[in-house]
Amino acid sequence: MAKIEKSLMLVTHEYPPYVFGGVAIYSHQLAEWLSTRGWTIYVITGRAGLREGVTVQRRGRIVVIRIYFPNIPPRWVFYAKLAERYVAKLIKRGIRLALSNSPLTGLLPVLRDAVIFTVYHGSSYSVLPFFENFRHALNTATPGELPLYMGYPALKTWMRQDLLYSNYNIFIARHVKSEAEWLYPDLAPKISRSGVVAYPGIEYNQLSRLKDHNRRTEKTKTVVAFVGRLYFTKGITYAVEAIRSLVEMGERHIEFWVFGTGPLQKWLIKQSKAIPIRYFGFVERSRLLSLLAEYVDVLLHPSLYEGAPLAVMETQALGIPTVAFDLPWSTEFIMNGINGYRAPYPDVHRLGEVVLKAKELDRDKVALLAKRFDREVSFRVIESLLEEGSHR
Repeated sequence: MAKIEKSLMLVTHEYPPYVFGGVAIYSHQLAEWLSTRGWTIYVITGRAGLREGVTVQRRGRIVVIRIYFPNIPPRWVFYAKLAERYVAKLIKRGIRLALSNSPLTGLLPVLRDAVIFTVYHGSSYSVLPFFENFRHALNTATPGELPLYMGYPALKTWMRQDLLYSNYNIFIARHVKSEAEWLYPDLAPKISRSGVVAYPGIEYNQLSRLKDHNRRTEKTKTVVAFVGRLYFTKGITYAVEAIRSLVEMGERHIEFWVFGTGPLQKWLIKQSKAIPIRYFGFVERSRLLSLLAEYVDVLLHPSLYEGAPLAVMETQALGIPTVAFDLPWSTEFIMNGINGYRAPYPDVHRLGEVVLKAKELDRDKVALLAKRFDREVSFRVIESLLEEGSHR
């Protein structure tokens, strides 16, 4: 069969409504944007039921092929094993461009028959903070968290394979690219030659309108939000301690809203007996953004590692400043005194103090800085690479 023009295979183990993390939202937004640019996107993802095995849905230029795979770690491995036959079929049909979320490229040898674009949403550094803070993590660690952290050796190996076999490497932040060059010095020349940085694109104009529609009025309470998975490395325990320190200092006009699920959910609910926590759990994305725009004053995001945190970029576009620890990832996204504050790690008392300072920042300036994450900027970089790859 003749080669299909402007067609792309998107290889991702998660895609809405099956969402385990930011990879799903990134993949969905990229597929939607490319489809408006005339690309036909074939998404191979989970999650079909065990009985049906596979489902196919088409909407406009996007074809979503959902397969079944066990929803337990290591999800990537199960997905790759069961997705391989469908990847092979699409390549046989003439679809030669494949965009794969790391670490799937190395797990799918069949992709080597295509032109491969691998997206790196982080590095193996993402799980190292658990081991570096092991004694502190033991205070809250649950069996549900451990499989994620125990995958560190495999994750480092799989990322090397991705870098080896990819024709193009796309890093979602500058620090992620730098980490890859440091972790794999022998591959640094290839990373420099074939790698680009493209932030996950946010719908800046839509978020800006939402911000303007919810102009702030004076309130009696300060609402601080945490948005993310409830894992130790995502910083939920530090966030709770920061709020606790404010309460103990006599700050009574504060509420802590938590959006997300995970192994530390029960631990979090227990803490609400002593400090003002309002736990929302998982909230559908459009409602989440509306709640943030209307009520939230500060995003508290003391994650120990991030690639390019969508929660931070989107809330900043809403004019909401971010407070985090002063770590390599946060220096790329938070400018002290302009769009948030970075507190010394692991000082939870200082973290709490700068929450109150962040509330006073100019929300219009916070939003203006987030324009650099607009998907019209980021996704055009990726499309340019795809067009280059189509001529290989």
